[in-house]
Amino acid sequence: MQSNWPEHTPEPDEPPPWRGWAIGIGAIVAIALLLPRDANWFGAWQAPSISMPEIEMPDINLRGRSEEIPAETPAPQSVDMSEGIAVGEPSPDGAPVVQQVQYGTCLRIIENTASTLNAPPALLEDTADRRVARFKVLEGSLTLSCSRPDGTLTIEQSH
Repeated sequence: MQSNWPEHTPEPDEPPPWRGWAIGIGAIVAIALLLPRDANWFGAWQAPSISMPEIEMPDINLRGRSEEIPAETPAPQSVDMSEGIAVGEPSPDGAPVVQQVQYGTCLRIIENTASTLNAPPALLEDTADRRVARFKVLEGSLTLSCSRPDGTLTIEQSH
């Protein structure tokens, strides 16, 4: 059984249903008349050429990711105290690097390392005689420990 729907009766202010089709067909005809008559007219439409700046990137040698290490750059085994920043390679057996440093200098090394890495450390211990700060780095974490009684700075890197 089929249902019978009543015919649509337009409201007095309702536009005629064919007006939208007439406008669309008129726009297509106007575009076709205004386009060039050249056979290759579509090929003439191209996106503008944009040149990106060229950036020179330095060669980065990540420890443990390269087969050969250049002989002219030996890996430092200590802390660079001239800059007051904890730098250096951990010992080959993975043991922490321990340096004799005054406690105030050690605290400045932690602060300078934080500003160099542009990241605050997570303070694991912060007492009057000991401060342990851990930094997140690409290769894991870097832990710097300052001890007033021992007068040492301990650097550990974990993966």
